[in-house]
Amino acid sequence: MQHHGFSMDAVYVMKSNDAPHPVYDASLREFQFRKVEPPNVPVNIQYTPNPARLDDSQVQVAFADSPHQKTWRISEARDWRYLMEYILKTTKAKFIIFNQDDGEWITQFSLPTDPITNRWTGGMVSIAFERTTLRKFLDWIEDRWKEKPIDWTLDDFAREFGYKVPHLVGTVRHIGQVRSIED
Repeated sequence: MQHHGFSMDAVYVMKSNDAPHPVYDASLREFQFRKVEPPNVPVNIQYTPNPARLDDSQVQVAFADSPHQKTWRISEARDWRYLMEYILKTTKAKFIIFNQDDGEWITQFSLPTDPITNRWTGGMVSIAFERTTLRKFLDWIEDRWKEKPIDWTLDDFAREFGYKVPHLVGTVRHIGQVRSIED
């Protein structure tokens, strides 16, 4: 499959709820993709941050989230991890490009060459991982993924291992109007 200037091995889509979604519905028409069912595991928002990370102000902020916000944040991280593990098990692709449902590719671009490339100004709207770097990140977050939002955790990972994460602004447009959840 050829799209946006490079060949894709496969497109995987996971929709985590039953709400109507125009981007998801459009992808049904545009791509041949593999639908991935989200994990059928309840979200447990009860956790204790690792004592070694209690001085991290982001861990403190996230731990103080409302139960509603924690449920959303932890569900998002759980589903993201599940999808990435699924892709690593079912494809041999050298690069995995993750695009959230409210990120729209607007230009052609070449395959990434850096271990991690962000195609948006920040967060997880659209991000590419070299396969071995993704595996390393998934292993590293095993005991961290509930403690703070996944994008903050990725920033910590990049800092700890010295990854430079280029931001290719202008290749993806964030079409979300508001945060996915509001308290």
